[in-house]
Amino acid sequence: MYNWLNLGIANFCEMQKNNRVPHALLLCVDMGLGAQELAYEISRRFLCLERGEETCQCRSCMQMSLKAHPDISIIQKNAKSQGIGIEQIRNGLKVLDETAANNHGKVCIIHETEFLTEPAANSLLKTLEEPPRNSLIILTTGNLQALLPTIVSRAMRITIPLPNVSVLNDFLKHELKTQDDFYIELAIFGREPLNIIKNITMELVKK
Repeated sequence: MYNWLNLGIANFCEMQKNNRVPHALLLCVDMGLGAQELAYEISRRFLCLERGEETCQCRSCMQMSLKAHPDISIIQKNAKSQGIGIEQIRNGLKVLDETAANNHGKVCIIHETEFLTEPAANSLLKTLEEPPRNSLIILTTGNLQALLPTIVSRAMRITIPLPNVSVLNDFLKHELKTQDDFYIELAIFGREPLNIIKNITMELVKK
């Protein structure tokens, strides 16, 4: 887990500790900072059959590590489409109405919620208004202003502050095992370290 995401994990753990986990979370994370990883880790902790520790080996956590958990669905924009359609939302949310395989809750993650079409957003809103029991809907976005205010108001918000550029530079140096700085890349491509790593890796493969 990237260290700048620890605040989000800590916030969720506090919710669990106080039995205040909402039916929906809205993760506000800028592009390239690991919104998917944060959503998945929160899902793991919500579905964990033990105490949610990072090293947990319970059946649920093992299923999560294998990306084969029956009680979670993930909705995201297709690379070839311009948005997330109503059928994707309907099919993805169906898992929340099914009996949990581990009898310990259900999760639906919707990545880049700002790309919901209007019909899809309205369909999601209906579920947010009457959420199934023992379920958690996790929404991620890098553009809060693009979401319907009614959707924003029905989810507990967790915001990850934009890390200092020196923190991201040190992260890139560590991940890419080099002493070279990446300030120029961070200025050109924005503070999106994961995308910078992806681009550099692709360039190396081409060579």
